[in-house]
Amino acid sequence: YQNLYIREKLVSILDEDEIKVVSIFDDITQMVIELETSEQKAITDRETNLYNLSHLKSEMTSLTNQKTTFISIELNLDNRHIYGPDNTSLYFKEFAQISDDFFVDGVVYRTDFNELMVTLPYNDIRAVNNILKNYITHLEEYQVTSIPYEQFQVKMGVLRYPVVTNQTNVDMILKFIDIAKEKAKLRKDTIYHQFTYGDYEEEAFEQSILNYLNDSLEKKNLTLSFVQIIDIKKNLVWQYESEINIPNMNIDNKYIVTLAKKRNRIIDLDRHHILKVLNFLVKLSQETRVLIKITIPISEETFVDPTFNAFLIGAIKERKIPFSFIRLKIDLTNIKTHHYAHKIHELLNTGISLDTTALAMVLTYPFNALYIDFNDSDIKWQTYYSNLFKMLDEFHIALIATNINSKDQIDTLNRLGIRLACGRLYPNIPSDKLFNQIVEMKKNEKA
Repeated sequence: YQNLYIREKLVSILDEDEIKVVSIFDDITQMVIELETSEQKAITDRETNLYNLSHLKSEMTSLTNQKTTFISIELNLDNRHIYGPDNTSLYFKEFAQISDDFFVDGVVYRTDFNELMVTLPYNDIRAVNNILKNYITHLEEYQVTSIPYEQFQVKMGVLRYPVVTNQTNVDMILKFIDIAKEKAKLRKDTIYHQFTYGDYEEEAFEQSILNYLNDSLEKKNLTLSFVQIIDIKKNLVWQYESEINIPNMNIDNKYIVTLAKKRNRIIDLDRHHILKVLNFLVKLSQETRVLIKITIPISEETFVDPTFNAFLIGAIKERKIPFSFIRLKIDLTNIKTHHYAHKIHELLNTGISLDTTALAMVLTYPFNALYIDFNDSDIKWQTYYSNLFKMLDEFHIALIATNINSKDQIDTLNRLGIRLACGRLYPNIPSDKLFNQIVEMKKNEKA
């Protein structure tokens, strides 16, 4: 009444033989305003004034009863440490505002400190692709004012409901959308990824493998095998390279390493691998009085870890293994050659040998060997390998061709002058089998 909220109470009063009804009116306008304000605060993000994740979840029943497209948008805030919290907050607020203004047909929610969720009332593939294309163009052309000269860089996960799933569980739907966004972050060809159920099946498989890996790391029961690097001229083993495996599972080591990197377990995996090899050498030395040089592959993430050198040197000293029996094969791709000079020289000064997959590192530091993923499909590659071998050979640096899987490739290597190779043509040897071979060899020497 007249923009006021009025509450009426009816009270009955017995007056002798009559019942009288009395109305009592209260002005509850302020109480209603406060209640509505508190409800609004509960469903609204205070920083951006967008609806929050809690409100999105409360709307999911309605959203899944109609055609809906969900778009999860993650803003790259990797530079927030440069600009500080206040500027970063203004940067995100500006991003949230222009996104809210752009999606006029939808509703925009803030779901995390650097993430938005957009819901659109349609799921037609052409319409969805068109609005995504236009949004990307809008972000590319937009001039940021909160942090001049910066651009809004995003990755997006998209789910068209119920086209790709009719799942009604809210947490599962949000998981599907998050899987799509993580897929987008792994892709370089596009900013967004549209969810398919196969993505979830792949994620579920990865999670099951990761569970086995985590369990094996916890129980310290990962198994060890050795890649044979063969001198094809002499047809002899030139070097053994260790490889870590999950027990009772026939899974390629490269997949295990890739998964460990993706799920941030690679440093733990590499360190466990190193200790496995060192313990193998200790046992070998104690029972045969023989040591062999072993190459241990490690990732870039492990190598650049600030505590890696201390860990490795300490572990070798603790087991009283001569440093000269350890070679590290460092998988380097993004590292700048001059950034880790001290770390490299510290390892080299102990007597540890270093190999790598990065040509720039071999040309800059005294590495012992370069690994190449051999590709003999084109004469230009073959010419490159031949010249590379000649150049490295002049500096006494070994060139090791990996991924050698056929005798034809061996013939090509012979023709190019390259003599070190490994691949499926030379099967891995389990650690216990190699151990027994060395024991037998030692017995034969005594006989």
